[in-house]
Amino acid sequence: MEEVSLSNLGLVTSLGHGGHVCPVATRTQELTVLHIDGFHTFVVAYCGCDPLLPHHLQLFDSKLFSASIDQPRSAFTFELLRQYQIHHLEGKGSAYTYIQSLYRLTNDKGFGELMVRLVTSPANTLRS
Repeated sequence: MEEVSLSNLGLVTSLGHGGHVCPVATRTQELTVLHIDGFHTFVVAYCGCDPLLPHHLQLFDSKLFSASIDQPRSAFTFELLRQYQIHHLEGKGSAYTYIQSLYRLTNDKGFGELMVRLVTSPANTLRS
């Protein structure tokens, strides 16, 4: 049996409107979401009702903290950020070891391809 994500089966998560489909949704985008149980891939549809509301704020309203303001491609759940805060304050663990443990929850074969994609993503490069 092969594992398949719901986004691969066509699930689209709508932002705004309480999870209902926006009548003027702008576009869909693949988003890597880090949660307390590992890495997940979602396809999100951004709300187009208010053209002045940027995508990272739509994610924030959905309790997701975007890793980028310009073109979000990954986000952290608020629950994960709270858990990391407690992990760091109580156990003095580094962000690296925390993310590594999340990756192992998702794929216990090693760091591999996902971390390379996150590190080398154009959204994660510094601009001069």
